[in-house]
Formats: sequence, C-alpha cells, structure tokens
Amino acid sequence: MKMHEAKPPSSPPMLPSPKSSHSLPVPAEIRQPVSKLPSARAAPPPPPNDSAWSSLLSVVSRLDGVVRLIDDVARVHPYLNAAWLFLSIAYKTVQAQQLRDQNVQDLVESMIRMYSFVEYVDIRDRITPMAEVMQQMGRETVECAKFIERYNRKTVSQRMMTSILDNVDAVIAEFKQTFETLRNDFDTGLVVQNHLGIRRIQEDINRLFIRDHLTHVLASWDPDLGCLSGTRRSILEEIMTWIVSVDRESKIPANVFWLSGLAGSGKSSIAHTLAEFCAGLGILGSGFFFKHDEAERNRAVDVFSTMAIDLAAYDPRLAQEIAQVLKASPSISGLRRQFLSLVADPIRRSDIVNPMLILIDALDECGPNRRDREEFLMLIAQEAPKLPPNIRIIISSRPDEDIVDTFQRFKSVKRFDLDLQSTENHDDLASYVSTKLSEIAALKSRKPHINPEWPEAKLRTEFVQRTAGLFIWASTALETIKDSWDPHAELLSLIRESAVNRGAQETLHDLYRRTVNKFGQWDDPNFARAFRTAVGAIIVLRDPLSPDAIDNLIGDELGAHRPDHVFSVMGSVLRIVGGTVRLLHPSFSDFLTDGSRCHDERQLILPRVHHYTIAQRCVGLMTEKLKRNIADLPDTTVMNSEIADLEGLIRKKIPRELQYACEYWVDHIVNSDGDSGVLSKIALEFLSSHALEWIEVLSLTQSTKDLSNTLENLRAWAQEQSDGEPALVDFLTELKHFSHVFASVISGSSGHIYSSALPFIPLNSRLKTFLSKWSDIPIVTTGRQINWPLFATLRSHTQPVIATAFSPDSTRFASASWDKTLCIWDTRTHDPVLQSIEGHADRLSCLAYSPDGRTILSGSYDRSLKLWSSDTGEIITTLSDRPDDTINSVSYSSDGLYFASSSVDGTIHIWRTSDNSRHLTLKYTSKVYSVAFSPDSSKITCGTKDGSVMCWAVSDGSLSFRQDRNKITNWESCNY
Repeated sequence: MKMHEAKPPSSPPMLPSPKSSHSLPVPAEIRQPVSKLPSARAAPPPPPNDSAWSSLLSVVSRLDGVVRLIDDVARVHPYLNAAWLFLSIAYKTVQAQQLRDQNVQDLVESMIRMYSFVEYVDIRDRITPMAEVMQQMGRETVECAKFIERYNRKTVSQRMMTSILDNVDAVIAEFKQTFETLRNDFDTGLVVQNHLGIRRIQEDINRLFIRDHLTHVLASWDPDLGCLSGTRRSILEEIMTWIVSVDRESKIPANVFWLSGLAGSGKSSIAHTLAEFCAGLGILGSGFFFKHDEAERNRAVDVFSTMAIDLAAYDPRLAQEIAQVLKASPSISGLRRQFLSLVADPIRRSDIVNPMLILIDALDECGPNRRDREEFLMLIAQEAPKLPPNIRIIISSRPDEDIVDTFQRFKSVKRFDLDLQSTENHDDLASYVSTKLSEIAALKSRKPHINPEWPEAKLRTEFVQRTAGLFIWASTALETIKDSWDPHAELLSLIRESAVNRGAQETLHDLYRRTVNKFGQWDDPNFARAFRTAVGAIIVLRDPLSPDAIDNLIGDELGAHRPDHVFSVMGSVLRIVGGTVRLLHPSFSDFLTDGSRCHDERQLILPRVHHYTIAQRCVGLMTEKLKRNIADLPDTTVMNSEIADLEGLIRKKIPRELQYACEYWVDHIVNSDGDSGVLSKIALEFLSSHALEWIEVLSLTQSTKDLSNTLENLRAWAQEQSDGEPALVDFLTELKHFSHVFASVISGSSGHIYSSALPFIPLNSRLKTFLSKWSDIPIVTTGRQINWPLFATLRSHTQPVIATAFSPDSTRFASASWDKTLCIWDTRTHDPVLQSIEGHADRLSCLAYSPDGRTILSGSYDRSLKLWSSDTGEIITTLSDRPDDTINSVSYSSDGLYFASSSVDGTIHIWRTSDNSRHLTLKYTSKVYSVAFSPDSSKITCGTKDGSVMCWAVSDGSLSFRQDRNKITNWESCNY
C-alpha cells in the first residue's frame, strides 16, 4: 500500500514500514535511565506542525519494532502496527490541508506525551509487564487517527458545523484525557515495577550474601535416579498425602516421616522421585542426599549450611532472615547452632503457611564422625516438633541401630518400613525387571535365543522370585546379564544358582558372592592381590577418583596388572560416573569388607590395611611433586580470587591425585592399621620439608577450612602411638599455631603464605628452618614475638567464668558463669556449640561432665543442682531435694554410678545416677569447698575451710581418713 510510504515534507528521513519482514532497529536513545522518566505533565513541549507528526510516527514505529522482538508481548504488535498505519493515513490528509487545525495539533501533542516514555525508558526490559497498557494505547491511537482522518477531510465551515452538532470539542477532550490516563497508568506501572525490581535485587543480594558465607554441597535430587514410571504409586501417594495433610491441633505433631528399609530396597529411588514431585509443586524447601563415597556428602557438618542456601532460594522471606543472622554472626559452627540459627529460627520467623518439605536421604551413609551423626539424629528428632506443623521432614535410611534407638524415643517421628513381600513391591519389581529385560533384548538382539519377546514369561517370573523383594538384587543381576557374552545362558545360570524363599540379605550376599567369583582367576595370587588393592582403594577413598588418578596413586602396588584391568571385569557392580569410579551400591562395599559375609579371604577387603597403603602413597606423591608456587603464577602477590581461571590453572598444574593426597593423607593415616612408627616417621619428614607447600595447595584449592581439624586429628593420633615420633606432636602444635594466627592470609593468598606469614613466625618457632629454605623470604628484624600467643580468647559470658570442665573425649568443654548461664565449646574450632544456656535463677558456681559425656552437672548460688543434656543443652532434671546452702562443688564417680555435691554449710550429698535419688548425706562442721571421688569410685574426699581433709567410704559413709586442721586453712580444692 502506497500510504505506508507517506512521510512529512520536512527533513526527517522516511520511516521504515512496521510491516517490513525485518525487525526495526532499536535506537540508542531509548536506552535511558529510568530515573530520567518524566511524568506526562512534565514532558518537554513537542515540536510544532510537521515535526510533531514526525516525532509521533517515529516513536510508534520504534516501539512496534521492539515489541516484535519479544515473543511474550507479540499480541501488542498488531495494535501498534495498526496505530502506525492509521496515523500515516491521517497525516496524509493533514498534509493536504493548507490551513492546519489547532484541534488536530493538540491531539498529536497529547499522543506524543503518551508515547514519550520511548525516549526515556529501556522499553525492552519494561514491555512485558506493561503489555496491557500499551495494547490499550494502540487501540486509542487507532481510534484517534480515524477521527483525525475524518475530521481533516471536512472544510472549515463543515468543521465549524460539526463541532456544534457533533460536540467535537468534547470528543477531543475525551481523547486527550484518555491519553493522559494511559500515560499515568504506564508511569504508575513502572513505579510498581521498579519497586518489584528493587525488591528482587535485594532478594538476589541476600542470596548471594548467604552463598558467600556458607558452604554449599551439591547433594540434590536427580530425576534419573528416581522410580520407574508407574511404580511405587501406593507409597508415593501415602507420603504425598502426609506432606499436605497438616495437623495444626496436635500437641506433638508427627512432622518427621522416616522411610526405613534394608539395603537395596529402593529407598533412595523413592526419595529422588518425591523430591522431583515436590519441586514441581513448588513445596521442596531443601533436599540433601548423603553418599558414602563422597567426602562432602557423607558428613553432617555441611548439611545445615547447604539447607540454608536452599531455603534462601526457596523463599525470599527465608533469605532475608538467614542473611540477617549471618550479618550479625558471620561464623556459625556446631550442628545445633547451625540448625537453630540457619534453619529452624528463620523458618519460624518467616510465617510460611504452605506445606514445605525438607528431605534427607540415606542418613545411614552419614559418617565418618559418629558423634556428629548422633547429634544430627537428636537434633532432627528433638527440634522437629518445635517447627510449624506445615514444615515436613522426610528421612530415608536403613534401620541401623543408632537410628532406630533415637527415632523410636520420639512421637514426632512417623516410621514407615518398606515391605519387601508386599504385592505392590512384587508388582513394581516385575514391571522394573520386564522393562530392563526388554531393553537387553533390544540391545542384544543378535545373540542366540534373543528375540523381541525374550525371555518368556516363566523365566521373568522365576527371576523376580529370586530377588527377595530387593531392587538392588534385580539391578545387579540384570547388569550381569547385559554384560555377559551369552545373556540367555547367563539368565538361566543365574536362575538355576539362586535360591528362592531366602532372607533378603542372604539372597543379596549370595548374588554378590556369585558375581565376584566370576570376575577373574582367583587361583592366581597376582590377580587376587590386584583386585584387593584396586577395589580396596575405591572403598576407602574419601572422594572418588578417575581410573587414571587411581593408577597414578596406587598403580605401582598392582605389579603387572593395572586398576583398569580389574575395573573392566566389574561392570555389573561398578560404574564410571562423571569420569570417576564408583561402586554401584554401598551394600557391595559392606559385603566385601565383612568377613561374616565375604567368606573368601582372597576377596575380603580390610579397609584399615588399605588406608595404610594409601597413606604411604599420598605422602610419597606429595614429597615428589610439591614445590613452592606449584601453579607457576607470574605474580605471587595476588590474592587467590584475583587469579584468572584459577580452576583451569589448578587442573593443569596440580593433578587430581595430588589434590586428593593433599586433602586426605591425614585421614588415611588416622584410619590405618599398620606400622605406626613408619607412618609417624614419614609424616614428620614430609612436614619438616614440605609443610608450607602442602598448605599452599590447600589454599589454592580452597580447602583450608578443615586445616585446623586435620592438624589436630593427626596430632591426637600421634600422641596415642607408643612407637611414634615425639617430635611430630611438637611440630604439629607449631603448625596449628601457624594456621590459627595466619588463617586469613593462608585462605586468601597462596603466595602470601611465604611473604606475609612465614616472616612473622615467633623467634622460637620450630618452623624457622623454612626461613632459610628460600632466599627471597623477607627478614623481619624487629617486632617478632618470642613464642606463639594463646590459641584463642573465647568470649560469650557477660560475667566472670567461675568453672570449666572438659568432656571425656576432649572434643568439647563447658563453662559456667556468674551471668547464670553455661556455654559448651568445641575444643578444636573454639566456637560455641551451645551458647547462653539458661536455667539457674542465680550465679553458677561449679560444673562437671558425666563419665559418658552425655550429661553436665551444675551447681548454683540458687541452691539447686541441675542435670543438662550435653548434646542439646536442655535440662534433664532439677533435683527436688535441695541442699541447704549455696552449692560450691560437684563431682562424678568414674564408674558413673554416683555424683556428689558439697555446700557452703558443710553438707555433702551423694546421689545415684540411675534415678537421681539421694544415696548418702555427710555433714561437717565447717564449710566444704571441694569434693572428689577416688579413681576406683570407692571413696569420696573433701577440702574444708578450717584446713581439715576428710575421706569417707562411698558405700556406707564411714570415715576412712581424716587429717585435722593445722597451720593450713581453706582447702579450696582436692583431687585424686
């Protein structure tokens, strides 16, 4: 249509038609800051006459061109296209007029003001939410253009008559008012949109802040690991019903669902499917899937920090609450403190009303720190009932003894045991087996006896009967069939050699025994040794490695064989996942490492023996490969965060097996069973020569957060070795000081370990030999300390600390203060595990740990004794039979049968731990300051104000010994 080419006679160039097949270019001038957006009234005056038309046509054309680029608002394009078209027609009639009408000019200027946002706003970012307003703008523009076109075809006299008869002025006024309203609507929408944008930016800032301050482990759900479509419907429906059926009236809500089942029963597949369902419904707050063979995924320490990051991504209210917690306390350690501060408290404050699921899979694979696992279990069981009832927690695990013992004590835990003999489980297994056998038939169609109908229904039924209800049995057997030379013969052999109606675990072990026997020539001692070495490495490695990395680490131990040779015959129980070697299921590792299950010594894996071997290999590899500036950085003064493509550089310069050795060599030493004298010697020699180069690698790989614990673990191990190197303990103490004092330097820059940390070690430090190892180390001539400072000054109490006590395993200690509170601390990190534990009405005076470490006994100026859970900080009991005066000393007998308290009035009470009842009361005429049991728990002694020392038999309270007062007074402490 020729009218599409209409243009004003003035200088602006012809506008491209919106009907062009090419998108209109977006001029740079429309990308202006939103802050420059004018209101409709504040728009600059439009150019007069033809310039106004040119401007109007130009902005409509620009706007339409941008709209056509955005699929979400394609519906706006026809209206803007029509607006441009009708404006062009109207303008053509205006051009024909010798006398321009002010009414038309006013309408054009009104439309220009309406569309002026094109000049000031980045419309590509704003069109989608403003689509409805812009669509209406297009409609009104079309109607106005039609009116102008009709109006301009009339003569002046006709216009005057029309204005009188048709009330043109009112129509024009209505158009102008509509244009102004639409522009105001657009401006208001932008304000709201800007507000929402600012809020989204703040939410993103919160989430980024949280990720920067917490450790996040990739331990989420995987749709490929879920249930086969159409299976497990009943259990999935039951769990989903439980998730959404919130009982808000129950005093003890059962908001923990424990899915329990034997190894290989399909628990994790159900968990992955549930996670996928709930993620799709928008109710999955967090999911953590433990994995026994991945270091980051087999320990409890990072679960709650990962959970906090997930929750922040789930809901902005949670992100805001968690960010505020971290801003107030950037370093939050200890499982209980992490759970309460980062998970439970933010959830309670966020007022989430819809069901929200927290899913924890394979809890039985949580390790290796048993204490952390116990604390994790207690936290979930105890704290879950305190969460809002719409917060649902699902845990899947084997029915391990510690898990059963913990969960059965709490009504908040709903237990569901997978029934392997149920009809549904049988049908699901049959469906799974049928699907997989059909896949094998398609894959092996050229093999003998294989056709699309293979195998016949009778064989399929017999196969399912031999699974004992275990999916892992079916999976392993099917892999064996698939990998065999003759699948049909293997199927027949497997059915023939597998018994029916045996227990699930016995059936699985029989299958594993049969599978392993087929791996190779067990009469060849070289093959047996290679198998144990290669598979033993897979089992004890803290993180999985690639076949090449395993070969580089322990290949020399295999003689003529290589790890690849062993792995190649293990296809039914071994997989390469992400380039790393993994056993198919942890139950296979359990079988190989248990002599009561794996009866052939040639196949039996002894983990501690393999820890010993790998420990030596790790130290040898580090001794050979480590050097200063291992990444060959051209500038060693830069921070790690400033190194371009650091990850790529690490992959190139530090082989994966060397990274592994640096991170886990200590773990293998402390778990080994071999010549501790040899390990102590090589550890001391290595650290004396390469300690700083080792720490450098940890810095580059961002693995320094566990350095203090690593050093302490090795130090504790070295102290226990009677044939160890005494100097190793001292050297490790030095390294602990070094890592503590220069922690920020070590984690921030690998190069500054040498230039900014080493020069400032104390004059008497054993690390001073490193000062002469490199010639370019700066020399500090003045200001260096003589010795290392204290490890830490711990602050939590607001009043004087009057008593402290260590737990029996030395992993924690407690403090009692005049501020009426107790604190429990981590001896390694020096962080509070439980802070400001309240309960006493007056100042605390004394405390003691029980011999089993589970309880803490405290005494106070309020004349009461309290027993506390050392794991939770909750009061177990307050003794009802109160002493007569301030309690100033407490003590436990070493056999754990009794505890005692002494009071200022001279009274000593001995209590039974079995029921917290009083066993004996002893009375002295002077104040008693301290009380202590003998090592054999048979006697109890006290120190008094008048200088006497008394000793009684615990059994009957008879006096065993008395040292009367002498020149010494105030025996304020006594001990055996």
